[in-house]
Amino acid sequence: MPYPDSRGLMLLIRRWRLFVALLAAAVLLGTPTAAAVEPSSPTADASAQAPSAQPNRVATLNVYNPGGRKPDAAADVLAKYRPQVVGLQEVCQTDVWKIRDKLTERTGIEYHAKFEYFNHWWHWSHAWRCGEGRLYGIALLSASPLTEFDSHTYDEGGTERRGYVSAKTLVDGVEVRVFNTHLAQAGQSSERRSQVSELVGEASRHDRAIVLGDFNAEPHYGELAGMWTGFTEADPGCGPVYSAACTVTANASPRRKKFDYVWINNAFQPGPGVTAVDTWSDHDLVFSDVNNVL
Repeated sequence: MPYPDSRGLMLLIRRWRLFVALLAAAVLLGTPTAAAVEPSSPTADASAQAPSAQPNRVATLNVYNPGGRKPDAAADVLAKYRPQVVGLQEVCQTDVWKIRDKLTERTGIEYHAKFEYFNHWWHWSHAWRCGEGRLYGIALLSASPLTEFDSHTYDEGGTERRGYVSAKTLVDGVEVRVFNTHLAQAGQSSERRSQVSELVGEASRHDRAIVLGDFNAEPHYGELAGMWTGFTEADPGCGPVYSAACTVTANASPRRKKFDYVWINNAFQPGPGVTAVDTWSDHDLVFSDVNNVL
């Protein structure tokens, strides 16, 4: 093969230099340095992928059943529907922490919990339902922090001391004071009337308020008249006059009845109604998706 002339040699050198430059660029692009690559934001990635509760879903559940305590079952049903806030009644303190932890484990959502009891620790219901010396009462769980927690024991408790708890948290992205209560049992309408008076007296002081709980009374019972003065039940079929359209929620004698409530003041409007989910308990899980309008 003959040697190239000077012009051919110069052309060959240029081509060789171009080849080397392209090869070097390819190597650099294939292995970027740390300074050349901007790391992705772990905070942004986490927020984009983090699971969340239904932000405007509020629920109530009386968890106890004569068949026994079932914190795993409670966590399972709550994990399925992911309420932002839920009020629990007839619940053992130790079970509240189990439900919270299992709910967080199942959903990846950090739930917060507050518990309160009203009976003395030696009351028979504690020994029977929760074990000797363990506490039994009501609780609030929320997917947002619970602040300014408060509790109140009713003046008229009936056969058991009863009361309410309340706290500030977020519902539909706004701060609201949420109440949870369990009123006196059947046959104690005068006690329930007194309890409603105390509950409404406090709840009506707040611009945004939601009241959850087991009221042991149907909407048209006279003792609930005070609730209708400042609140609306999220079920449009329920009102101060009996209606067969009102969703029943509890296995009460001699038929199923509406005992479990999502009350909202005029800062909120309900969604299409309430959902009542059959559970292991003698009460349904009852929830509504409410919307802030204030």
